[in-house]
Parts: sequence; structure tokens; C-alpha cells
Amino acid sequence: MGRSIRWRLIIIYLLLILVAMELTGVYLIQALEKYYISSYTTTVVSQAQLVAGFLERYMAGDPDRSRISQLVQEFGRQSRFDIVVLGPNGTLIGSSGDNPKELERALNKSEISRALSGGRGQTVGIAPATGDSALHLVEPIRLGERIAGLVYVIASLEGTYRTLADIRTILVYSALLALGVTAVLGLIVSQTITGPIEEITAKARRMAAGDFQQTIEVRSDDEIGQLAAMFNHLTNRLRDTLSEISGEKSKLEVMLTNMADGVVAVDGCGAIMAMNPAAGRMLGMDPGGSIGKPLSGPLADSADRFKVADRTLVARYAPIKGGGPDGAGGERAGTVIVLQDVTEAERLDRLRREFVANVSHELRTPLTSVKSYVETLADGAVEDPALTRQFLTTVSKETDRMNRLVRDLLELASLDQNDTLWDRRPIALGDAVIEAVTLIRPQTDRKGISLQVDLPDNLPLVMADSDRMQQVALNILANAVEFTPSGGQVTVSACARAGGVHVVIRDSGIGIPREDLPRIFERFYRVDKARSRELGGTGLGLSIAREIVLAHGGDIAIRSRVGEGTEVEFWVPVSGGTCGGGVPE
Repeated sequence: MGRSIRWRLIIIYLLLILVAMELTGVYLIQALEKYYISSYTTTVVSQAQLVAGFLERYMAGDPDRSRISQLVQEFGRQSRFDIVVLGPNGTLIGSSGDNPKELERALNKSEISRALSGGRGQTVGIAPATGDSALHLVEPIRLGERIAGLVYVIASLEGTYRTLADIRTILVYSALLALGVTAVLGLIVSQTITGPIEEITAKARRMAAGDFQQTIEVRSDDEIGQLAAMFNHLTNRLRDTLSEISGEKSKLEVMLTNMADGVVAVDGCGAIMAMNPAAGRMLGMDPGGSIGKPLSGPLADSADRFKVADRTLVARYAPIKGGGPDGAGGERAGTVIVLQDVTEAERLDRLRREFVANVSHELRTPLTSVKSYVETLADGAVEDPALTRQFLTTVSKETDRMNRLVRDLLELASLDQNDTLWDRRPIALGDAVIEAVTLIRPQTDRKGISLQVDLPDNLPLVMADSDRMQQVALNILANAVEFTPSGGQVTVSACARAGGVHVVIRDSGIGIPREDLPRIFERFYRVDKARSRELGGTGLGLSIAREIVLAHGGDIAIRSRVGEGTEVEFWVPVSGGTCGGGVPE
């Protein structure tokens, strides 16, 4: 109610009437009080002068106290005043009361002194009989130039104050009546003003809720009527404008939603105003739940290039201008940030460059070796059967190495393009590992390496391509055998946990330095490049193994210490399982 214009108008009317009545009442009461006191004082003065005139004859010589008392008492009964007659020296001569001593104690000495000096004493004091306010008036009794005595009149003012109190009561009731009438009239008048405003407010509330089919009946040509007409015009314009905005917004939303680039809009305070799904995926944020939250991280520092998790993002910033009808020439109202994920482009570029460099490097050595041996044979070494056989053996070995390199490259290309034909079916992963162990055992026997296998018979089946799983185990075992010296040991074990089958291959070989572990699965990456080439490795075995495991929804991990050996663990989900997202602990 306190917020309603209607009640504010009524309260204003009431306050105006109240202030007016208050000011009028105060002025009227003060004027009436002055008038009544003045009129009453005149009456008391007349009575005092009348008594003084009667007493002149009795004060000429020796005062006749009994006669004076009789006259004073008669005047006191008629006027209902307390009257005291004093001598020229201020002594009590006569009194209208039954207790002269009490009246004498109530006399005002300063007013008596003033009257003895020839003036009239007048003050407001206390009536001795009732204790009420009373007018104390002292009139001198003159005999020529001499003051023969004094007439002291004490007149109660209670009647005057009672009359004034009655007038105040009448004024209060009049003010209350006026306030009541004003409240009723104010309610009626305010209704004519607030009624149309309430109607407009109700219509506006419906419009805010989305109903733009609202119109107001124009009932007059005054300001309220003009407001109603303007509201109707505004409704029509707003309906047309929102229709246009809705169409443009739909087009913009479709564009932003289907954009490959991320778009983030922030206000001048750095709070997120909008974010499309692509930006949410790039930044790892919920587009809907991020609205209103402050921008943080590299974007808050206006970084042009940064990484989020394993993504490399490039950001472009465009200011949103405000302060003008066209949004130009004003202060910066916000920023639009366009994000591009260049991770894949950089990866492909890096892979292309590494591929060219690595393939060139890997092919150059065997080609150079083959060319030199062939040239030697052509220069006459072919006449030496033993030397020819040695050269041809080397040429065959280098050719086999190039063959393996090309085969591995073709297999990786097939995995990258997702055009590998998989023969997935429920298999016993231990059987595929056993086949790989069987193929690698001649090499372990030749090098004098102990090969131990611990594969339980009750492992659950996994959904996988048996030949590919055999290839994974064989690639890992080949690395373990190659980098384990004679007299070393290679162990193969497996277990089932966390919804998959884990295969662990450990060796007691030379180990891998800590700084090389993060890159061990990269293509063509070798820890000991010279030795790897001597042993015929292509640097692609672990890369192929990783791609195959990931394609089966599993994962692979490696742990190693220099001089203590290496442990490779790969995990494949059981038949009917889901992708892992990391080797489960």
C-alpha cells in the first residue's frame, strides 16, 4: 500500500490539510488565549479599581478594619475573587477569605512593591485555595498624591483555560472530520488518476510476459488519454520490432550453434554474456551455466594463443562499442572473442614435417648402403664369391628394413584414416598374447634371455581383433627383447580388474630416461637411435601398438627407470564394456 500512487496522493492531501489545520489551530488558539486573558484582565482591573474607589474614604485616617473586611468580603462573594487590602506599608488590613494568613502567604512581594511605587502590579501565579493558575493584580488606593493602601486581587484563570481547552477539542474534532472528508475525496480523485495507470501497468506486465496483443481504451484527451494512446502505438512498434529481432536472432543462433569456431561475448566488467557450443567444448565449460560468471584464465589476460588441456587455441578480440544509437563512438561496452582450435592443424603440420624428415632419414641410410654395395659389386667385387655373398646379404637386410618401414607406414596411415577392417569378436586375450610369445621365443633363446609367462586361464573375454592384439603384444615384446641384454629377463602377466583385462610386459633391460618417457609413443621416436637402427627397428612399433589399443577402446601406459628395466601395460575392456580413458588402477 505504501508504494501505491493512490495512497501517496491521499497521504499528501491529508498532510496538507493536517498542516493547514495545525497552523490555523495554533494561530487561533494563541489569538483566543490572548483575547480571553486580555478581556479577563480588564474585568479584574475594573473590579480592583471599583474596590479601591469604595475604600478611599475608609483609608483617609485610621483604617476601619472591620468595615473594610466587611466590604471586601461582600465584593469577594459577588466577584468570586480573593481580595486582600494592604496598608501603605504592606500590612494586612482586610481579606475576603476565611484564612487571611494563607492569602497573605500567596501574595507576590515584587508586585506589591511595584504598586507601592505608584504603578499597577500584575502577574500570573497560583490561587491559594485551589492551586490553579490565577491572575494576581495589585491596584493602589490613592488619596491625592499619596498611596493610602493597596487592593490585591487574586482571580482564578481556570475558567478561561477550560474554555480554551473546549475550543481546542472542537478544533481537533473539526480537523479529524476534515481529514476524513479529505481522505474520501482524495480516494475518489486519486482513483481517476491511478485507475488508468493501473490498467496500463497490468497491460505492460502481460507484455513483459510475452503477450504483445495488448491495447488500452482511450477514454479522454487529457494527459492520461495521451499516455494510453502512446502505449498502444508503442505496443504496435514493439511487436513489429520484436518480430524482426526474433527472426534475426534465430538466424544468428543457427549460425553460432553450427560454427566450428568458438564465440564468447563478455560485458565491460568481464562477465560472460554469451557462449556458443563450440567455445564451450574448446574451453571445457558449460555454455549455459557460464552466463554471468567472470571470464578467467588466458582469455581474461587477452592472450592471443594459449593451451587448454591438450588443445591449442587462437583468440581474436573485437570490442563492442556503446554510448551511441549506432553503437559507435562510445565507451567500450564489452568484447567479442572468436576462438579457433588449431590443435589438429598444428598436429597435422607437425606430423607432415616429421614424416618427411623421418622417412627421408630412415630411407636414406639403407638406400645409401645398398647403393654403395651395388656400386662396389659393379666395380668388380662380384668376381669374389665370398664378398659378393656378404654384400648381397647386407643388401637383402637393408631391403627388408625398408620393406618393414613401408609396411608400418601403410598400417599407420590406415589407422589414421579409420579405414582399417577390424575383425572384432569376443576372444581370450591370453591366447593372442601366447601366440606373440611363441613368435618371439626364438629371439629370446638366441640372446639367452629368460622369458616367463603368467596368464590365468579364467580371464574374461574381450571384444577385439585377435590378430591385432597379437601384433600389439609382439611389438611390445620385440622392443623388450631388443633392449634387454643377454642374461636378462622378460615377464608377461595378465589380470582382470576395473572392467577390462590388463596385460603387463616387464623387462630387465637398459630402461628409458625420464625425459624420454612422454614421447616414447611418438612415431619414429627412438631413445637410442644408433642402436635401434643397428637392430633394424623402424621406431613405429609402439606407435602402432598404441593406435590399435586406442581403437579398441582401451589404453596403454609405460613406466621405466634407467638401468632397472621397463614395464608396458595395456588394457582392453571386457566384452560389452566401454572405453577406458586411461589405464584403470
